[in-house]
Amino acid sequence: MLAILPACGGDAAEGPDAAEVAASAARGGFIAWTTSRNLDVRDIQTDTQTIRSDGADVRLTAETRGGLANPWMPLDITVPVSRNADNAWLVPSTQVIDRLVDSARAATSVEPAPTETLPTATSMPAPPPATPTPAPPEIPPPPDGTVIYLSDWSTGIDGWIGASDWSVESGYLVNDGSQLGRDPWLEAPAQVQPWQSMVVEFQAEVLADSYGSFGLVARAGGAGWNELGLRWQATESDIEESAENAVVSLGATLRRSTQRVTEEWFASPIALAPGPHLYRFEFTGDEISMFIDGVEVGEIEDGSFAAGEFLGLWSEQTPLRVGWFRVTVV
Repeated sequence: MLAILPACGGDAAEGPDAAEVAASAARGGFIAWTTSRNLDVRDIQTDTQTIRSDGADVRLTAETRGGLANPWMPLDITVPVSRNADNAWLVPSTQVIDRLVDSARAATSVEPAPTETLPTATSMPAPPPATPTPAPPEIPPPPDGTVIYLSDWSTGIDGWIGASDWSVESGYLVNDGSQLGRDPWLEAPAQVQPWQSMVVEFQAEVLADSYGSFGLVARAGGAGWNELGLRWQATESDIEESAENAVVSLGATLRRSTQRVTEEWFASPIALAPGPHLYRFEFTGDEISMFIDGVEVGEIEDGSFAAGEFLGLWSEQTPLRVGWFRVTVV
């Protein structure tokens, strides 16, 4: 997704200075990406390969690692740096840099030749104990329209792009609850047309008694995106604790570039029983409605990002298990 972020404002440099500014912007975007992925980085070098009137292509080489216990890994990517109508330098979002990194590493990786080792009678390991396999989640029939994406996590991440707190376990998409902020969110391998009416559904289960927030990112593009979902909003003073349900608030956040503006659907908390629930979001023109288990629980009217084409999930300090995710255009 090309959700562009300001690299630096003001008048853009020309001539030889343009290469220096473009390289600085690409370097800053890469540093932001490594920070969001909790990666260490060293030996960053940039080489501006192509300068154009609307931007530049910057080759960036570096070494990264995910912690002191991990080895340094070489990285070689070309980052497109552009200019907007105000002549400010722009760099891609962290999701786009994810794609560039994945493509670069896939192109340079070489699979080792398999070797066959025949175990001896003394080294034959005992078979592992049988573990129960979770039953696949039940997926209800789709709404009227055309299903353009239905998740399949039976063999892996299924093309989703995002932070390391997301993984796949036994056919479920799982978040470990370690991410503090909502960015970067996890981008789904689905794309809708600008101003397209759609229904987005997913089944999710919170794996904690209390949590931060989670939900849907929708209509994402260069201008921003909608964040729609739930957050923990219970205090001992206004609710009676119960072992049978968790009390949460529904909310909608309108995300404009790097500035967040929150708009509450309503302030009253609702009770959400433990276990999986079905979340459904309907987008029709400027109207956005949210349903939980088939019951409408909130709606807003906002078409600020109706031209956005990408969507996905966020989880902020919320251990979460997602059974399935579906997008239907209507």
